[in-house]
This record gives sequence, structure tokens and C-alpha cells, in this order.
Amino acid sequence: MRIALLTPTFARDLAHFKVLRASLEAAGCHWPHWVVVQTEHLPLFQAISWAPEVRLLASADVLPAEVEAERRRVAGYSERYRKWRRSLNKRFGWFANASRDGWNAQQIIKLEMSSRDDADAWVALDSDVVVTGSVEAEFFARTESVALHTQTAASHEHFVPRWNHAARQLLGLPELDQALDHNYVAHPFVFARHTTRALIAHLEARHGRPWWQVLGSLRANTLSEFSLYGIFAREVTDMAGLYPVPANRQTFWIYTDAHRADAKRIIQQAFSDPELHYLVIQAHRNHPIAPLEPLLLEQMARYG
Repeated sequence: MRIALLTPTFARDLAHFKVLRASLEAAGCHWPHWVVVQTEHLPLFQAISWAPEVRLLASADVLPAEVEAERRRVAGYSERYRKWRRSLNKRFGWFANASRDGWNAQQIIKLEMSSRDDADAWVALDSDVVVTGSVEAEFFARTESVALHTQTAASHEHFVPRWNHAARQLLGLPELDQALDHNYVAHPFVFARHTTRALIAHLEARHGRPWWQVLGSLRANTLSEFSLYGIFAREVTDMAGLYPVPANRQTFWIYTDAHRADAKRIIQQAFSDPELHYLVIQAHRNHPIAPLEPLLLEQMARYG
């Protein structure tokens, strides 16, 4: 079973991505790491000497030409204007390409890459993930099957019903009572190549157009690619070639103001707790990761 890591990223997340890479190397994880960088930011990443397993791609190498062109056009606007457009798209459906430079483009990148032949299992790691323990292959894949990271909706503190609702609409499935529903949003998350390919084929057969156009037709922040994949895997393929693993079992987050105020203690706990293997330090322009880097590197040093 060939496992690869996958990270879509861009210039503003470079500092976070450096920490991610340092933590992977400290943990001794040398799986191939495919990194898809926004095309205009690729030279910035190419100027850095990465480990041999890092394989840089431009978003233009992965996104359909139509999506890449829209992404580049939207990326040329100011951040304030982009945020305003996304808000109006979410509320009223205006500016159909409003999210092309962000979440929607990254969703397409993850699904496109995880359908490719370079690996059987693709582990999606956002730039703001830090490895705090060992990277266990069985958490992602076994000899002939791949994990589906999932948990009951009731056990997930921040379950977002609208993401599952949108996924079921796209897949042509009936609504499910939330008491019976599942959360699939996990960090890290693993895609099985065979399941992604089946999902893409299902979307195109049902909607009669390219799958990426189907995803692009939704309003901003309507859909999670993890929810779409997970619901398809469980309710359409009946877990074919997959086995369940509790989502987020090994992960903790720093994302609220209270977490950020207590970041140093949380980091130390994450590295010392044998049950925690991943820490998500959510990227935020007002809270750069630089002040935390010395402590993170100090904690990583224990792997040596």
C-alpha cells in the first residue's frame, strides 16, 4: 500500500508549512509529500531546500484550466474585497467564482490529486498541522484497505450539518437525522484513490458535467470535501476497501482566543501526551506562528 502526503498551500502559509515539514522530519516520516502551491507563489517555495521526499507542483499543474484562470483573477483582488465577495456569495449566491482562490480551489486540488496513480492512500495535511508524535501507517492504511476517518456527529463538538446536507444533495441521497449522522471532517484525513475515483465518476454520471464544475456551482462555505467523500464512502460504496478509524482521535487544536492565550501549555501537552500525534495551530494573520516556533522546535528535538 503506497501512502503519500498531500498539502495545498500558498505564500501566506509558508511559515506554517516550514513547521509542518520540520515536524514530519523530526518524527521520521519520509513518505512522498506532494505540495501544490498557488502558481504565482511557487518560486518562493522553490527557493527553499526541502527534503528529497517533497515534490512541488503549481496549482496550474493540478486545477482545470478554467478554475486556475478564475483563481488567478480572483487572487488579484484585495483581501478585503475577496472577503466581501465571499460573504455575498454565501448569503445571496452573487459572484459565483468568489471562493475560487480559497477553499473551493483546495477542495478540487485534494480530490484531483487523490485520484492520481502516484499513491493508493493520500493523507491530506493542511499547512497548519504539526506532528507531535509518531506517524502510524495503520492510522491511514493497511495492506489492502484504507482508513475512513469518521465519528458520530453527536461526539463532534463542532459538527456542521450544512456540509453533510450539501453533500447528500450532490450525491442524490435522502437526509439523515442528525442523531444518526457522522462527522468526516478530520485533520489529518486520508483519501483512498479507488474511492475518490468512484466519487468523481458518480458525480459526473449524476450531474452530466465535469465533477469540478459541480463543486464550483455551490455557494462559498457550503460543502466540505471530507463530508462529501465520507458520506459517499459510507452510504454509496458501503465502505468498500475501507475500514473505520475514529476521526480526530489523535488531534488537538489551537484555534480559539482562549487556546491562543494558552498556546505554550497546549503545545507542551500535545508533545507529552502519548495519545496526541497531531496539533492544528490554525493559521490566523493576527496570530503568526513565529513566536511559537522556538518552543515547537524544542519539543520536536525529543525525536532525536
